Amino acid sequence: LSRRIALRDMEGAERAFVEAVRVLYVIGFALSAGLAVLADATVSIVLGGRYGGVAGPFRVLAAGQFLQFTIFIQMALVNSTESPRRGIAPAFFVAGITVAADAALIPPFGASGAAAALVISWAVGIIVYGTFLRRLIGIRTPLPSPGMLAAVGALIAAALPLRHDTALAVVAGGAAYVIVLLLTRVVTLNDVARLRSAVAARRGR
Repeated sequence: LSRRIALRDMEGAERAFVEAVRVLYVIGFALSAGLAVLADATVSIVLGGRYGGVAGPFRVLAAGQFLQFTIFIQMALVNSTESPRRGIAPAFFVAGITVAADAALIPPFGASGAAAALVISWAVGIIVYGTFLRRLIGIRTPLPSPGMLAAVGALIAAALPLRHDTALAVVAGGAAYVIVLLLTRVVTLNDVARLRSAVAARRGR
């Protein structure tokens, strides 16, 4: 991104950014939905049964995790511009939203309120950074496609009834997700081939 922007290749920078966000959606949505559905099992496996109360806040954070991933990509684009310091203002604004949401939600809802406040700040952050990038360099943050949303719905529908059997839920949810991605052409066989080539090239280094 830095190289393309330095060369004034804004169309190339936008293509790279849009592709990065698309790939992020494919990975991030599956991770967020899967962890949200399997929150109880995940907490039990990682922390043990004594920490079952953590599952509620964890589920909230997991459901919104893809939002944080998107902000990371947006911030990478901000830092690639010729004036990355201008990104400090939206960062402070988002931090203020986080503090305000914490103050409003933690007293009545405790840890779940803190988790919800963080997800709210991520959602606001996407809008703020998206507006900032559009005005600064004319690049828009793409929204998830209907096919992407359909794939997430299929994952949840397949995994939720099986959530008490973690392995089966992962297999069923993952299969449903991939099938819908392919059927709606959000992901194509060419994407799969490119991913395999990239992994093979990295292993060969």
